[in-house]
Amino acid sequence: MLLALALTSALSLVSISGLAYGDTGADKDAIKQFQRETTPLTERAHQLSRKHNQQMESFSNKLDEYQDARPLLQDALIGEMALTAGKMLTLTNDYLPRYRAFLARIDKNSSCYQPKRLAQFQQTRDEVQDYLNQLQDLTQSQAQTQDQGEAYAALMAINIGQSKAAILINLLETSKLCYVTQAMPEVAQDILLLEGLMAERLPEVVEAANLSTSEPEGLEHSESSLNEISSDESSINAPDLNGTDIESADANRPDDNAAVPSTSDSKSADSDKLSQQDEALDACIKQQVSQLGLTSAQALTVLSCRLSSASVSLNRLSKLSNLEILSLQGGVLTDLSALASLNHLSLLSIEQSQIITFGDLKALKGNLSFSEVDSQDWQALADAQAESIAIMSPTRCDALKPLAEQPNVALLYKGLSPQAMADLMQRQASMQGLTIMTDCPAP
Repeated sequence: MLLALALTSALSLVSISGLAYGDTGADKDAIKQFQRETTPLTERAHQLSRKHNQQMESFSNKLDEYQDARPLLQDALIGEMALTAGKMLTLTNDYLPRYRAFLARIDKNSSCYQPKRLAQFQQTRDEVQDYLNQLQDLTQSQAQTQDQGEAYAALMAINIGQSKAAILINLLETSKLCYVTQAMPEVAQDILLLEGLMAERLPEVVEAANLSTSEPEGLEHSESSLNEISSDESSINAPDLNGTDIESADANRPDDNAAVPSTSDSKSADSDKLSQQDEALDACIKQQVSQLGLTSAQALTVLSCRLSSASVSLNRLSKLSNLEILSLQGGVLTDLSALASLNHLSLLSIEQSQIITFGDLKALKGNLSFSEVDSQDWQALADAQAESIAIMSPTRCDALKPLAEQPNVALLYKGLSPQAMADLMQRQASMQGLTIMTDCPAP
């Protein structure tokens, strides 16, 4: 099966793990204004993202059906995919001036000041424009070819181009995540309410939405809808931090890290370090519950935590069943298998961490992004069934070799030619395996 490349999650998420300083009132006003200006664009971004996902699934299914790249190049689906990519590009061109103005208004010490994201936006936008400019020539020149390899390489180029268009939307959607860990519960709550609104508005079949002719909804409509819901939710108070689900869950299960009788001082010291890290993770959870104005940790859909260099257990995260986005930075993660129970997780981002073992992650179906991560267990990802996996700037590129040697894995190194990528993807498709993107150079 030919899947969309694992580019989106790796390039889209920057650290949202906390404030570098106390935000000024001017920054908060700028955030509120930016939120108001871009809410309609974010709604359309969600629509286009879902349309893209459906088209990529059809792309994969049709290739399985045809068992030949040549007829797929002539299929109407290719034109529909290009239309969606064009709309993503148009939406980005509408969003970028607002985002550029927002960055100019806020303090450069703010966690929301992310000039690298702006550079990614502009570079990816230019690449998508180049792709769309070349698409017609690409399909026309290869549609009549008798060479299956050349046709498959053309499909690979289309796959890459569509994935880059999806990066634009993901960059747009995640540019607001810096609000979540700031002391702005009123803005953060608006984000959660907006997500609820969009879930109600978007039909299961996105084709029903006329994405080709409609303009973004007026700001008045979006704001009034948010105000209506805000009034319904006005009874929500800051949570009692002594009664969060985290603590009640811990009370009902054995504590893996509880102190036990030991004759070894070193074991006691290790236990103390682990306990301190667990306490830090709990504190991060409670802080974000409080800042979002939630009554329970179970209601969290986004969580971002910065960890220290000591080992940490992720077992308590398995209780946060509604998490959709989880970002962890730093720390020594002993095992990720506790995250497999998070059925709603669409994006797991781990940065600057050491992962001892990945564990069994077969149940995770979302996007997995690893940036500047150290591990000797990369080959364990061969059993994953995630929608996409990206490994960017690992501490040791040679540690990926055991993963690349797995017969069901197509590890797409940086700089591979379209033909080399096509050969890898054909091998992977024959085994219904996994495609993984990395920026490591080919060995």
